[in-house]
Amino acid sequence: MWTPALFDPGRSATHLRARGDETGGSNDGSFASSLLRRALFAARTARREQDAHAGRAWLRSELGPVYWNDRERLIEILRYLGRMVGVSEEWDADAEAARLVAGAVENDHS
Repeated sequence: MWTPALFDPGRSATHLRARGDETGGSNDGSFASSLLRRALFAARTARREQDAHAGRAWLRSELGPVYWNDRERLIEILRYLGRMVGVSEEWDADAEAARLVAGAVENDHS
């Protein structure tokens, strides 16, 4: 079950894909279609573009009409990821981006 969510960075240990830059645009089976992966990638996009709306736009484009059905679950996932500030220095920028994307998705009523 967890295999698609694992990331091997070439170090001595494999760990869960956690940050948006570890998910990339890869298509690894069931993880590729998961809302978690999409939330991570949206946070990565927002961080890279320095714009939460870029992450929201990526989600809308990626999910199409299903975006509206999955919107509440995405908000919860993004809020959870947003609470990761302070967990590790590596996570801070991604967590803040996820928090901002959650707000952008929550305020999306168009």
